[in-house]
Amino acid sequence: KAEALHGRFSRGTDFDALSASHLYVARLDQEIARNEAALRAEERKREEAQTVFLEARRDREVLDKLKEREAALFRKERRLEEVAETDDINTGRSARFSGVGGRGG
Repeated sequence: KAEALHGRFSRGTDFDALSASHLYVARLDQEIARNEAALRAEERKREEAQTVFLEARRDREVLDKLKEREAALFRKERRLEEVAETDDINTGRSARFSGVGGRGG
């Protein structure tokens, strides 16, 4: 192999191949640099989108917690109303039994 390479590059026409190889490598280096720049730009876009998403998710979690608190408060108020209604019913029933016919104690 070494002899084949030595023989190949010892001829004048192989200089053109070597020059073409260098140009090809240089073009690949430029393409790599462009792709890396594009990758960095896309990474910035991804990070921005992720930031927006995380903020939206955080906002959603806050809204969900507020909704849960509001629902719990509503249920608590409704229970208190039901207790008050039950007390009113029981108080009225108690008053009827104690006031009717003088049966009260």
